[in-house]
Amino acid sequence: MRDKVQDKSSLFQIFIFPPFYFPPFSIHTFSTLKLNGLKSKTLYQDCWDALQWVASHAADNDAEPWIANHGNFNRLFIAGDSAGGNIVFNMTMRAGKESLIGCVKLVGAIFDFPFFLIPSVENIEGSLIYKLWNTICPPSEQGINSPVVSPVSENGPSLSELGCSRLFLCAGDKDELVPSEIVSRFAVAVKNSGWKGELDFIEIEGEGHCFQAANPEAEKSKYLIKRMASFIQRK
Repeated sequence: MRDKVQDKSSLFQIFIFPPFYFPPFSIHTFSTLKLNGLKSKTLYQDCWDALQWVASHAADNDAEPWIANHGNFNRLFIAGDSAGGNIVFNMTMRAGKESLIGCVKLVGAIFDFPFFLIPSVENIEGSLIYKLWNTICPPSEQGINSPVVSPVSENGPSLSELGCSRLFLCAGDKDELVPSEIVSRFAVAVKNSGWKGELDFIEIEGEGHCFQAANPEAEKSKYLIKRMASFIQRK
């Protein structure tokens, strides 16, 4: 299992965002987070610090010259698959409440097959995602009702606070980890929240969790990648 996960990660980095899909000077950052021995709050804080570091280049041209010279801070997007989709969700929510350095704004966010839980989904307690989260989440935290994993939790902020103007959301109707019902219910919740942005939601028929990373050359994988590229390129 570990080898399969590592292989997917390598494929993701090579294929998911090939340069020819994007306009010049796009910045693509990939990171892998290991949960062993770390509290989830620490992981999210690390990601926020990294996002702030990127934003800091809008004002500090000496920090990382390539980013400062070629990055377009008027078109900043963040994206993630699976646990990465969960992290991007939490960063987008935080960006709706806290300013990024240099008053940089997120234009858009991509949540692909996001690692979400909604307690009211039928048979959720028997699902793999439920078991994984209860293994990952420290006993001192809120478990399945934590707003970091349950985006419609009453314990969390309103989805109207999403800190971007455009959102791309993807699910697979055969997803073995995150049931597509969870993602579709999240999409409905965003629409009903009063959020003023633009939502693109697609459900890929006959495909499972992050299928495009396992087989990036398949037609449906290419279709999904092009949809994401179009979402980013659209003015």
